[in-house]
Amino acid sequence: MLSDYKPIIFNAPREAKEIVLHFIHDPHYGNECFDSKRWERIVKDVQQDGHLAIFIGDLMENAVVGSKSDILYQRVSPHDQRDWVVEQFRRIGTDKIVGVTDGNHERRSKKSVGLWPIYDACLLADPKLGERYRPHFLLMDIGVGVRLRSSSTGKAQNRYVVFAVHKAKNLKNFCSADYVDGCDVFAFGHDHTPVSQPRASIRYNPTKKSITLGVTRVVNCGSNLIYGGYAVDEGYRPAPLVEYKVHLSGTEKETWVEER
Repeated sequence: MLSDYKPIIFNAPREAKEIVLHFIHDPHYGNECFDSKRWERIVKDVQQDGHLAIFIGDLMENAVVGSKSDILYQRVSPHDQRDWVVEQFRRIGTDKIVGVTDGNHERRSKKSVGLWPIYDACLLADPKLGERYRPHFLLMDIGVGVRLRSSSTGKAQNRYVVFAVHKAKNLKNFCSADYVDGCDVFAFGHDHTPVSQPRASIRYNPTKKSITLGVTRVVNCGSNLIYGGYAVDEGYRPAPLVEYKVHLSGTEKETWVEER
């Protein structure tokens, strides 16, 4: 597998006026509370023209010996969960998947037996998808559309830096996005709590000798679980089923978030 420190370069069609990013995480397939109806809607949304998917962990419940998850009540075995992920990658279309990384549930297999089920799923779905897998985090350089350069040298795509990781902190005075320099979009999951909270930073361009106010779209799309089971037993409150889609403009360097 490739190093986390190797960026993923992804170019959308130059004629695209915009693309829409779906950050997919925490479906926990195999969990007794997996929401199959909501999942089917997510897949249908991503299958639309101009929509792309980024997978950032906990696709599988992956209950193994010693883990907190309930081994006896997971719906299918970890092996079958891995095969389900392969099927979903193919349904969505591997050419529509920008990047894939693990969550803590998949890393249980790495810690216990040295296996990487999501990396295997990428290779089984399409060997080329294995080149867009990273074990811990994703740094993606995404080109969208085409714009005129300020000079007369021609046309270039708008480039967006998108960083995605399964687990992050999102506090008032600190967000994990703050340690990624100059990213346009920062996405994470894990805590099952949807949030869209843009953060700003002052950015200096030493080439142009200019100071600008940069905006990073910070999103967490929640989980794909019906309220019940472990969440109820541990006293967690129900999480709202809200999804965020991030739009990247192909005509201007501009991002915005759509809520559903």
